[in-house]
Amino acid sequence: MLCLLLLSGCLGKPGPSEEYLRLGQAGPCQDAQPGERHGVALRKLRVVEALDRQSVQLSEGRILLPSQRYYWESAPGRMAESAVAAALECSKSLTPVWPVRYDSAYAMGVTGVVERFEVQTREMAFVAQAVFQAWDASGGRLLGSRSVFVSVPLGSLDAQAIATAGAQGLERLGAEVRAWLEGLPPQGKGK
Repeated sequence: MLCLLLLSGCLGKPGPSEEYLRLGQAGPCQDAQPGERHGVALRKLRVVEALDRQSVQLSEGRILLPSQRYYWESAPGRMAESAVAAALECSKSLTPVWPVRYDSAYAMGVTGVVERFEVQTREMAFVAQAVFQAWDASGGRLLGSRSVFVSVPLGSLDAQAIATAGAQGLERLGAEVRAWLEGLPPQGKGK
């Protein structure tokens, strides 16, 4: 009987509380100006299978462990897409076409793969890496490819610090993709 009472006390404890980290964009940009802007079809980004989940991936050297406490507000691919779309909204020459529909018109398309999206516990940093490809409007000719790597230091390993570093990292990732795409010539209208 005593054992049952002791076990019931141990088994009745709640697990760690889940915290969802919001990385949403800062708001409307001030840089974009009215005028002719070419559409960029932002296709759904693929994600390395181990990262395609909402749990924050904690990296210790070469080992990734999913956090049982911290969760992103969305999967990394969707957050990276959103960051690129927000950056394109601030472009003077480009505008995002996202989500892409069958009747969407655009000058070029973008595909990509998110290869890293993690919190490095030894280095105390948020790290993201993705490879992007730009295609002509028909999707048949590769215009260019770009690997983007961002690293943002963490002051501490808590929810607020991780969310802040993640938001800054995604903003940098989006800005780098925007700058790269602005340097590519638009290829006409397409579907």
